[in-house]
Amino acid sequence: MDNKTIKKTIKQPDINALLIGHVRAGKRVCRLKGGDPMIFGRGGEEVEALVEAGLPFQVVPGVSAAQGCACYAGIPLTLRGAAQSVVLTTGHTERGIAEVADFSPGQTLVLYMGVAKYAVLADRLIERGYDRLTPVAVVERGTAKDQRVICTILEKLGDASETHAVESPALLYVGETSQFARDHGWFAPDRLIIHP
Repeated sequence: MDNKTIKKTIKQPDINALLIGHVRAGKRVCRLKGGDPMIFGRGGEEVEALVEAGLPFQVVPGVSAAQGCACYAGIPLTLRGAAQSVVLTTGHTERGIAEVADFSPGQTLVLYMGVAKYAVLADRLIERGYDRLTPVAVVERGTAKDQRVICTILEKLGDASETHAVESPALLYVGETSQFARDHGWFAPDRLIIHP
């Protein structure tokens, strides 16, 4: 297959139709996804389509992007005395910018998607009770050879994102443990950026 025939993105209904079509044709299909298919991976939608079509399937869990990227960036999602819970959410929905979680002391907030709206998301988090000086880390292309980590504070997130041209895929970590990336990021420390 040459590069001209590869589509960069395929809409979810089309993916579901491909899965159903190939399984019905008697083929064994492996839908390989990055991270865990059931955490913002649309695995649930694909399972739902297969169930509705009356077709058999298996799901193999993966390591979520939130876990993998945090580990590679040196960010503990929980840490005694600093973070006792983790909230995984999305920064972007089908209808636009997502409603973000209220502040809760002792939590790490991980936002999937929404890179283009980091400035707006930061404002919303501050409105919800997060301190402007809350440490944040953006892990771009996490666990890949060109991983990049940008550390800053919540009020400067929009500026950091624009200054360093952050692109998807990226995850945003908000909370005290985010600052651990500054000193504990063991993978690609030469691509760690501290945004003033």
